[in-house]
Amino acid sequence: MGVLDGTARNDKQEPLAGATVALRSEAEDPFTGSGFKGVKAGPDGRFQIGGLTPGRYRVMAWEDVDENTARYDLDFVQQIASQGQLVEIGEGEHKSVSVQVTPKPEEQQ
Repeated sequence: MGVLDGTARNDKQEPLAGATVALRSEAEDPFTGSGFKGVKAGPDGRFQIGGLTPGRYRVMAWEDVDENTARYDLDFVQQIASQGQLVEIGEGEHKSVSVQVTPKPEEQQ
C-alpha cells in the first residue's frame, strides 16, 4: 500500500487549514464514489492519505465542500473530473505533493 501526503495551498501559495483534500482513482468509475478518499487538511495545511493501492490518482482540494458532494454529486464530479494533479503511486511508495485549493463553489457562498 502507498501513502500520499502534502500541503493544501491557496492562490497565494500559503498553507490553507481545513481544506478538503480528495484523491480519486483513475481506474474507478467516477460516478460510483468508489476509488475516492477524502481528508481535511490540518491547521498547517498538511494532509496524509494512506492505504493506497498502486495506481494513478487525481488529487484535488477545495476551500469548502461537503465530502458527500465531492464523492457522489454527478454534476460536481463531471465538473471536477479533469481537474486536479495526477499522481502515480507504486507499491509501498510514499509521495508528497503541493495541491492548489479551489475556492469555495459559488452555490455555497
